[in-house]
Amino acid sequence: IKARHTHEFPGEEVCEICGVRYALAGGGLSDFHGKEAHLNGKTHEGYAEIRGKLAELRAKKRLRDREKDKEREREREKEREKRKDKDRDRDRDRDRDKDKETADKDRDRRRDSGSKQE
Repeated sequence: IKARHTHEFPGEEVCEICGVRYALAGGGLSDFHGKEAHLNGKTHEGYAEIRGKLAELRAKKRLRDREKDKEREREREKEREKRKDKDRDRDRDRDRDKDKETADKDRDRRRDSGSKQE
């Protein structure tokens, strides 16, 4: 599609900033519509300003996105720590319960063995 709709005109160039076509050759109307005149024109300057502001805003957005990513990672790390602490507490409670059950069983055995001897 691009090849079909692109036309080359000798002596003209398309501006990479604003897309306007201007004459390269000097003399006649070319002086008015030449490269220097185009670069100093309001349209070109406006597009250049817009592109500069766009680049600035994109850089700010990238920086803000990086900060958000860092903040999300910190939050995830906090959540991991909380889960780790919960798991540790649950394991500790389970071990405590097992120790208590074992102590209770030992006490019951001693009591039962003491009552059998009497």
